[in-house]
Amino acid sequence: MDDLLSYELPDASIYDSLKSSLRKVHDKMDVHRSLLDRYSAIDMKDGPSSVEERVASKCRELGERMAR
Repeated sequence: MDDLLSYELPDASIYDSLKSSLRKVHDKMDVHRSLLDRYSAIDMKDGPSSVEERVASKCRELGERMAR
């Protein structure tokens, strides 16, 4: 019981470094998310209607780019 009463809070600098590293991770994820949005855009209204057709279309597109 004495251990519970003698608990000390951790130093606040731990949370500053945690906040900083979390911000870096969020920034990197934002960059990756924007790249995914930019380069994997699929027009859901025009073009293939099923998921299989969309995947096949993207595979063909990738194959054409790799062949260049």
